[in-house]
Amino acid sequence: MLGPSEHEQLKPAQTTAWTTKSQQEVYANQWTSVIEEQLEGPNGEDGLYAYLAEKDCVIVCPLFPNHDTCLVQQWRHAFNCFTWEFPCGALDAGEEPLAAAKRELAEECGLQAAVWTSYGSLLHSDARVRGRIHFFLARKLGEVESSRDKEEADLESQRVAFQSAIDAIEEGTIEAIMTVYFLQRIQQDLFS
Repeated sequence: MLGPSEHEQLKPAQTTAWTTKSQQEVYANQWTSVIEEQLEGPNGEDGLYAYLAEKDCVIVCPLFPNHDTCLVQQWRHAFNCFTWEFPCGALDAGEEPLAAAKRELAEECGLQAAVWTSYGSLLHSDARVRGRIHFFLARKLGEVESSRDKEEADLESQRVAFQSAIDAIEEGTIEAIMTVYFLQRIQQDLFS
C-alpha cells in the first residue's frame, strides 16, 4: 500500500482508452437532451454510455458586509424534496458565465452586486452530466427587482448568517453538493 508523500504530484490526465464509434441524441426536451454513445474499449470490447448533453451552470455566493448570505429553497423533483442552495442555474445559449451569475442572483434573490470574484469552475459531480459549474462570489450587494421563471414559482429566498449556513451542513439541512462545497471553500478562504 502506498503511503502519503508531501512531494508527490498527480500525473497529468491521460487520454481516453475508449473510442466513440457513434453518437446520437436519444431524448430531448426544452431543458435537456440525452446523448448515447456506442464505444470501443482498449481491448476492442463494445461499450455503451449515455449522459446529459453539455450544459454549463453557475452558482453564486452572495456575501453581505456583516457576513450574511442568501440561500434559496426550491423543489428538486429527482430527489422528491425541497433543497436549500445558493442561487444557481444554467447558462443560456451563448451566455457568458458572469452574465448568467448576475442574472441568476437577480432572478432568485432580487440582488445585484458591484464586486464579482470568480472561483473558477469544476466538473459536475456526476459523470452523467457533461458541462462545468462556474463559481462566483458576489459582494457589495443591493436590491433589484426579481423576475423569476414560471418554473421557479415555488422558489423562496432567505437571508441567513454565513455561519448558520455552515451549521446547516452539519445538521443535514443543506445537502446540495455544489452549495456544500462552495460554503466550505468560502469559509476556508475568508473566515479561517
